[in-house]
Parts: sequence; structure tokens; C-alpha cells
Amino acid sequence: MPFHYSIMLLCNTNREPRPSIHRHNFELRGFPNNANLQLQQPRARVHSYRADRCDRDTGHAFGHRRPLVTSYLNNSKQHAYDAEQSKIQAAVNLYYGAKGNSRFIGKRVYPILGKNQTIKGQLNTQTSTLNMIDDHLPFNTSTSGLWSPNGGIEGADLTATSVWVDDSSDGVRDIGSSAGSADSWKTVEVTRSGSTYYVDPRYYLIDFDVLVTGGFLQEVPNSASNDNKPVGSTNSYTGSYIWYIDDPGTVKSVYMEFPDTTGHISGIFP
Repeated sequence: MPFHYSIMLLCNTNREPRPSIHRHNFELRGFPNNANLQLQQPRARVHSYRADRCDRDTGHAFGHRRPLVTSYLNNSKQHAYDAEQSKIQAAVNLYYGAKGNSRFIGKRVYPILGKNQTIKGQLNTQTSTLNMIDDHLPFNTSTSGLWSPNGGIEGADLTATSVWVDDSSDGVRDIGSSAGSADSWKTVEVTRSGSTYYVDPRYYLIDFDVLVTGGFLQEVPNSASNDNKPVGSTNSYTGSYIWYIDDPGTVKSVYMEFPDTTGHISGIFP
């Protein structure tokens, strides 16, 4: 009958053996006589820290070390983010393909905040680049806002040309004129009938209120930031991610605290 021992794996050095961080229970079935092992009485397996390697001379474990629980939590948040993104994408696809989907110039539209900014006579036509104060709102409350010649028929890449600008270069997002040095969103270029126009990039943020009202989502995702909140909405938007529709219709996000950072931020969700 094989014997069970608790074995501490040792670093391969010529000095006095020093155990590594990991300790496992193994079943001893005839290790080589020169195996560098230290046998002890059976005990519970211990996982506390991960050590990448051992010092050749001292046998001390060193390198990247962190509590495994932190690694597990970070992975869990990444998985939660991925699941949220997939859920939102599915809802967007259902909205886009729904029988009652509204049309603009004969084409289906995406559920984005600026899908209805299409009446040229009531809006400002922008034919050159413009930086707009970062105030959480996609609509200019002092005027009628910018005309969106293509409405909601397309998305936009909000990361291709640094659409969000850290004007103060302080690494902090400053929102609204009251911040003293508010950062800004730079208009994105669109084309219609051969003419070039510029549109507020926040028009392409996902309108979750529309998805909830239409039954495509049960509620506003916990990860959706206040930037996604439509004017007049009574829903809660308290998440860390600004969700938007990319040009091919793909759901993507930027980080609410610093919007030139894309995708999932390690350890942050929702």
C-alpha cells in the first residue's frame, strides 16, 4: 500500500535546502534516491503566495509574488466584464434586428444616444473639428447640439484618434466647466453624400434606457457609467465603463475615470 506524505518542493541549490512557497500532498510511489525532497507528516495543503523562481545562491523565493486570492478576484472581474459585454452585445443585436426597428434614410439604426439628432434645420452643422467640454452630456444644453447626418445607422471608433482629450495633461478626468480646467471630447468625422461633417463622439454611446424599455435588457447594466445616461432618464448609472457602438456594430467600452483607456481595467468591475 502506498504511503501518503506532505512534500515541500525545494529550490535546486547547493546550499541548505529552503522550501518554496507551495506545499502539496503527494502519494509517494518511489521517487529517485537523489530526489531533493523533504518528507513530513501529512498536513493540509497550503496556498498563500506564488513565487516565480528561486535565487540560485540563497534558495530564497523571489520574483512576482502576490496573494492568490487577488489573482482569483481579478480573473473573476475580468470574466464578469466579458459576460456583461456579451450580454450587451446580444441586446444590441436584438434591437438592431427587431421587426419594429426604426429606420433612418432607409437603414436600420443602433441604440445610441444620438440616433435622433438628425433634423438639420434644428441643429448646428459642424464642418470642422471641434473640442467640446467634457460635461457627461452628449447634447449641448446652451444650443441645439450638433447635427448627426447619419443618425444611428453606424457606430464610431472612439479610440482611433484620441477622441477624449486630457487638456490639462494631469492624468485625471476633469468634468464640467466648474472643474476649472475641464477636459474635452473631440468631434469625429462622418461622411454623407460625399460631404464631410463632424459629430459629437458621445452620440455613439449606448442608450440603455431604450434597450430596457424595449425589453432587450431587464435593467441598466451595473457597469454602465453616468456618461451613458440619456437626458431625462430616471435610471441609475453608477458603473465604471462607458459603453459605445464601434463602426462595425461591436459593443466596446472606455474607462469612465480616464476615457482614453479601453476595455477591461484589471481589478475593476462593475
